[in-house]
Amino acid sequence: MNKFLYSILALIALAQSTAAQNKLSIENVRTVYLRSTGPITSNDEVKGYFTFFQSDKVDKKNNEYTLQLMDENLNKVKDVQFVDSKNIILQESASDNKSILFKFYNADEKTYDCRVYGVDGKQKFNYQREVDKKTLDYLKAMKVPPGTESNNLFAVENKGFIAVYQQLVDDIPSFEINFYSSTEKKQWSYVPSVVKPAGGSFLGCSENLALFNVIKSAGSPIAPKLETWILGIYLQTGQRAFEIRTDAQQYNMTPMSVISFKGTDNFMLLGAYFDKNEKNLSGRSLGVGLWLMNSSGRVVNSKYNSWETEISKVLNVNEKGRVEDLGYVFFHDLIETANGHFFAVCEGYRKAGSRMVVTDMLLLHFDEKFNIRDAKIFAKNSNSLELPAIVQLMNLAAAGNYIKYGAYGFDYAFTQINKSHSAFSVGYTDYVKDKDYKGLTFNAISYNNDMLTTDKINLKSESGSMRIFAAKPGSVMIMEYFKKEKKLDMRLEKIN
Repeated sequence: MNKFLYSILALIALAQSTAAQNKLSIENVRTVYLRSTGPITSNDEVKGYFTFFQSDKVDKKNNEYTLQLMDENLNKVKDVQFVDSKNIILQESASDNKSILFKFYNADEKTYDCRVYGVDGKQKFNYQREVDKKTLDYLKAMKVPPGTESNNLFAVENKGFIAVYQQLVDDIPSFEINFYSSTEKKQWSYVPSVVKPAGGSFLGCSENLALFNVIKSAGSPIAPKLETWILGIYLQTGQRAFEIRTDAQQYNMTPMSVISFKGTDNFMLLGAYFDKNEKNLSGRSLGVGLWLMNSSGRVVNSKYNSWETEISKVLNVNEKGRVEDLGYVFFHDLIETANGHFFAVCEGYRKAGSRMVVTDMLLLHFDEKFNIRDAKIFAKNSNSLELPAIVQLMNLAAAGNYIKYGAYGFDYAFTQINKSHSAFSVGYTDYVKDKDYKGLTFNAISYNNDMLTTDKINLKSESGSMRIFAAKPGSVMIMEYFKKEKKLDMRLEKIN
């Protein structure tokens, strides 16, 4: 048993009750943040939760804050309270299974303050980064203040956290990557050396590499062009391992998801692929591609499944008419099951004037050789969001990253997998207008014993805000905040 599980079990033993209560209510929650709560996992299974909130006002300048830890049944395990400036704003948080990082914006110091806690509630490390002019210029262009909650913090399992800071350099979009270790007081920063980067997004990690999708400006002012690159950075040092163009093979790929293999630095990239003559990747993709790559950035093997041929053959006749309506496909997750098969969790989106319309869910099933076996569209009501002017100039691939990480506009919620990888559930939300019910729903697509089933939970509530999280197998965790009552409610709901 690893040290993480010992820590959780030891804390649970100190709790007042170890009964499977499946619900929890927290009083005196004066302020709660969208990104302040999350699951603590081990070997892909949820072992507990953390939440952070303002619990009291101390004086004119300071507040009391509380970090609360729960087990997988929502039994309270530990409270950690501290006093700090009222001008710290929690932007986001993440757990790497053994530690939790909270990223604050400190309005007094004009810094990002990243605090790492262990699962025992003790603070381990503190990292700071100045909110420089390049970062402020980007936020101004996006019309958001520095303290706005974000979605650019990513956990590296049992190692630490990666934060991507978007920037503007002489009106040209750029980015900076920071790594914060959770095992020792160590950090590094990576700044791209190219003259005209346009943006970077985190894809995932292999054993020793952090992988990013980088979009660069190319061409001329008269004939502009955007290039897509894959960037690999060594997790240990922050040095660049490789950087390759995604049109180096038969087609131009837009990688969106990564699967790593333990014990090796080989990894798989999944994404949409385009004709090489598609300059800005703004049209409809040709299909779904997969690259097997090594740590030097060499493509060892590749496989392509076309919408028109391979995928069209396995789509239900009634669903084929919806493929055109899907638009561009964003790949949320790539799941490897115990039998060596793969499932790609996707969601459609398309441009409509200055707005982006989010469409249906799509689940693609591939065998161990990445041949398409099945494709299912799960219809839902479309929703739309307005794009900032700077995003309207981007191609659809980059706009998808904005919807995911900047606007939280997709309906996909999470994927949860059992320890043996023989079963999984994909969760997403929808807003329905049926005769019997009008409101938000949580929907689950579940795979078990080579069969797919669906389930739905109505989420109508009087709360001001709500979030849904992964939970122990067969359940989801629903969190609601009641601002007037200053109360945070959490409960587990069964899903089929």
